[in-house]
Amino acid sequence: MVLDPIANVTARVGETIRLNPAYFDPDNTNRFSGDDNRLTVEFSGWMTAATRTVRSADAGLQYVTVTVRDDGNPPLSAQRTVQVTVQVPPLRFGPVQRRPDGIWHLTLEGVAHRNCALEYSSNLLNWTVVTNVFVTNVFVTNNVVELALPFGPHSDRGFYRAKDDE
Repeated sequence: MVLDPIANVTARVGETIRLNPAYFDPDNTNRFSGDDNRLTVEFSGWMTAATRTVRSADAGLQYVTVTVRDDGNPPLSAQRTVQVTVQVPPLRFGPVQRRPDGIWHLTLEGVAHRNCALEYSSNLLNWTVVTNVFVTNVFVTNNVVELALPFGPHSDRGFYRAKDDE
Protein backbone atom coordinates (compact mmCIF):
# COMPACT_ATOMS: atom_id res chain seq x y z
CA MET A 1 0.00 0.00 0.00
CA VAL A 2 1.35 3.43 -0.90
CA LEU A 3 -0.09 6.56 0.73
CA ASP A 4 0.96 9.79 -0.96
CA PRO A 5 2.35 12.56 1.26
CA ILE A 6 -0.31 14.76 2.81
CA ALA A 7 0.52 18.44 3.23
CA ASN A 8 0.37 20.00 6.68
CA VAL A 9 -2.64 22.25 7.17
CA THR A 10 -3.16 25.70 8.68
CA ALA A 11 -6.72 26.69 9.55
CA ARG A 12 -8.55 29.45 11.40
CA VAL A 13 -11.50 29.15 13.75
CA GLY A 14 -14.70 28.42 11.82
CA GLU A 15 -13.01 26.81 8.84
CA THR A 16 -13.67 23.19 7.95
CA ILE A 17 -10.64 21.03 7.29
CA ARG A 18 -10.99 18.17 4.82
CA LEU A 19 -8.26 15.58 4.36
CA ASN A 20 -8.56 13.72 1.07
CA PRO A 21 -5.67 11.26 0.98
CA ALA A 22 -4.49 9.73 -2.30
CA TYR A 23 -3.18 6.17 -2.18
CA PHE A 24 -2.10 3.29 -4.39
CA ASP A 25 -2.63 -0.41 -3.87
CA PRO A 26 0.18 -2.37 -5.58
CA ASP A 27 -2.15 -5.40 -5.78
CA ASN A 28 -4.33 -3.29 -8.07
CA THR A 29 -3.27 -0.92 -10.87
CA ASN A 30 -5.66 1.90 -9.90
CA ARG A 31 -5.05 5.03 -7.86
CA PHE A 32 -7.68 5.88 -5.29
CA SER A 33 -8.84 8.97 -3.53
CA GLY A 34 -11.83 8.47 -1.29
CA ASP A 35 -13.72 5.31 -0.47
CA ASP A 36 -13.13 1.97 -2.17
CA ASN A 37 -14.75 -1.31 -1.12
CA ARG A 38 -11.41 -3.12 -0.80
CA LEU A 39 -9.72 -0.34 1.15
CA THR A 40 -10.23 1.16 4.57
CA VAL A 41 -9.17 4.72 5.40
CA GLU A 42 -8.96 5.61 9.10
CA PHE A 43 -8.31 8.91 10.82
CA SER A 44 -7.03 9.03 14.40
CA GLY A 45 -5.70 11.62 16.79
CA TRP A 46 -7.26 15.06 16.60
CA MET A 47 -9.55 14.05 13.71
CA THR A 48 -11.55 10.81 13.62
CA ALA A 49 -13.16 11.51 10.23
CA ALA A 50 -12.11 13.16 6.95
CA THR A 51 -13.57 16.55 7.97
CA ARG A 52 -13.60 18.69 11.08
CA THR A 53 -14.70 22.25 11.77
CA VAL A 54 -12.14 24.16 13.82
CA ARG A 55 -13.16 25.70 17.18
CA SER A 56 -11.26 28.15 19.37
CA ALA A 57 -10.57 25.37 21.89
CA ASP A 58 -8.49 23.65 19.18
CA ALA A 59 -5.85 26.41 19.17
CA GLY A 60 -2.26 25.34 18.59
CA LEU A 61 -0.70 22.30 16.96
CA GLN A 62 -2.79 19.19 16.41
CA TYR A 63 -1.84 15.88 14.84
CA VAL A 64 -3.88 13.50 12.68
CA THR A 65 -2.76 10.03 11.62
CA VAL A 66 -4.19 8.73 8.35
CA THR A 67 -4.02 4.97 7.84
CA VAL A 68 -5.00 3.08 4.66
CA ARG A 69 -5.48 -0.72 4.67
CA ASP A 70 -6.52 -3.22 2.04
CA ASP A 71 -8.25 -6.57 2.44
CA GLY A 72 -5.62 -8.51 0.48
CA ASN A 73 -3.66 -11.55 1.49
CA PRO A 74 -1.33 -10.52 2.93
CA PRO A 75 -3.03 -7.28 4.03
CA LEU A 76 -1.10 -4.11 3.25
CA SER A 77 -1.25 -0.77 5.04
CA ALA A 78 0.40 2.64 5.07
CA GLN A 79 0.11 5.65 7.31
CA ARG A 80 1.02 9.33 7.42
CA THR A 81 0.85 11.92 10.15
CA VAL A 82 -0.42 15.39 9.31
CA GLN A 83 0.26 18.47 11.43
CA VAL A 84 -2.66 20.89 11.73
CA THR A 85 -1.92 24.41 12.96
CA VAL A 86 -5.05 26.07 14.36
CA GLN A 87 -4.92 29.86 14.47
CA VAL A 88 -7.28 31.71 16.77
CA PRO A 89 -7.48 35.49 16.43
CA PRO A 90 -7.24 37.31 19.76
CA LEU A 91 -10.38 38.73 21.35
CA ARG A 92 -10.04 42.52 21.28
CA PHE A 93 -12.25 45.38 22.21
CA GLY A 94 -12.91 48.03 19.63
CA PRO A 95 -14.51 51.42 20.27
CA VAL A 96 -16.92 51.96 23.15
CA GLN A 97 -19.58 54.54 22.34
CA ARG A 98 -22.51 56.08 24.18
CA ARG A 99 -25.40 56.34 21.76
CA PRO A 100 -28.03 59.11 21.76
CA ASP A 101 -30.43 56.70 23.51
CA GLY A 102 -27.99 56.62 26.47
CA ILE A 103 -27.03 52.98 26.02
CA TRP A 104 -23.35 52.12 25.86
CA HIS A 105 -22.22 49.99 22.92
CA LEU A 106 -18.93 48.26 22.42
CA THR A 107 -17.42 46.26 19.62
CA LEU A 108 -15.67 42.96 20.19
CA GLU A 109 -13.25 41.74 17.52
CA GLY A 110 -12.12 38.20 16.81
CA VAL A 111 -15.38 36.50 17.73
CA ALA A 112 -16.43 34.66 14.57
CA HIS A 113 -17.24 31.02 15.29
CA ARG A 114 -16.27 31.10 18.95
CA ASN A 115 -17.99 30.96 22.25
CA CYS A 116 -16.89 33.79 24.48
CA ALA A 117 -18.05 35.38 27.68
CA LEU A 118 -18.25 39.13 28.24
CA GLU A 119 -17.67 40.00 31.90
CA TYR A 120 -18.04 43.20 33.94
CA SER A 121 -16.30 44.35 37.12
CA SER A 122 -16.42 47.55 39.11
CA ASN A 123 -13.20 46.76 41.02
CA LEU A 124 -11.16 44.29 38.89
CA LEU A 125 -11.53 41.65 41.64
CA ASN A 126 -15.10 40.41 41.25
CA TRP A 127 -16.31 39.62 37.75
CA THR A 128 -19.88 39.03 36.58
CA VAL A 129 -20.79 37.44 33.27
CA VAL A 130 -22.76 39.99 31.27
CA THR A 131 -23.48 37.71 28.34
CA ASN A 132 -22.26 34.62 26.58
CA VAL A 133 -21.76 35.13 22.89
CA PHE A 134 -21.59 32.60 20.09
CA VAL A 135 -21.31 34.34 16.78
CA THR A 136 -21.32 32.87 13.29
CA ASN A 137 -20.30 34.69 10.12
CA VAL A 138 -23.98 35.50 9.51
CA PHE A 139 -23.90 38.00 12.37
CA VAL A 140 -20.35 39.27 11.97
CA THR A 141 -18.96 41.96 9.73
CA ASN A 142 -15.18 41.71 9.40
CA ASN A 143 -15.03 39.44 12.49
CA VAL A 144 -16.56 42.19 14.71
CA VAL A 145 -19.77 42.12 16.74
CA GLU A 146 -21.45 45.09 18.44
CA LEU A 147 -22.96 44.60 21.88
CA ALA A 148 -25.23 46.82 23.98
CA LEU A 149 -24.04 47.01 27.59
CA PRO A 150 -26.87 46.28 30.05
CA PHE A 151 -25.58 48.01 33.17
CA GLY A 152 -27.51 51.27 32.92
CA PRO A 153 -26.14 54.56 34.31
CA HIS A 154 -22.92 53.16 35.84
CA SER A 155 -21.78 51.11 32.87
CA ASP A 156 -19.25 53.82 32.05
CA ARG A 157 -17.54 53.32 35.44
CA GLY A 158 -16.45 49.72 35.19
CA PHE A 159 -14.24 47.29 33.44
CA TYR A 160 -15.06 44.71 30.79
CA ARG A 161 -13.17 41.67 29.65
CA ALA A 162 -13.85 38.98 27.07
CA LYS A 163 -12.55 35.46 27.24
CA ASP A 164 -13.04 32.19 25.43
CA ASP A 165 -15.83 30.21 27.02
CA GLU A 166 -14.86 26.71 25.86
